[in-house]
Amino acid sequence: MQIDTNLLIAWGGLAKKYAKNEVIFNEEDNALFYYQIIEGQVKLMNINNDGKEYIQGIFQDGCSFGEPPLFLNEVYPSTAVAQKDSVIIKLSKTTFLKLLDEY
Repeated sequence: MQIDTNLLIAWGGLAKKYAKNEVIFNEEDNALFYYQIIEGQVKLMNINNDGKEYIQGIFQDGCSFGEPPLFLNEVYPSTAVAQKDSVIIKLSKTTFLKLLDEY
């Protein structure tokens, strides 16, 4: 999903900088935000019991990530980590759902 950046900002979205390897959210955190990458790269992944990393997906400029749990009222099923210095817009779940309803 990609939403116009200006629309996200108009609805209260905040652009936040994340450093390379910074965790954006952790597996099992409550899903409270819609995220869309302005620039950078994000990896969604899980670590199994043996300590091995399983990559769920890698997302680039313009992509959103982590939104399915917003619709299901569930926790994030994976951890999101910035793969390089990134700028990401965050919009609260409540506002995101209102935006979708409006448009």
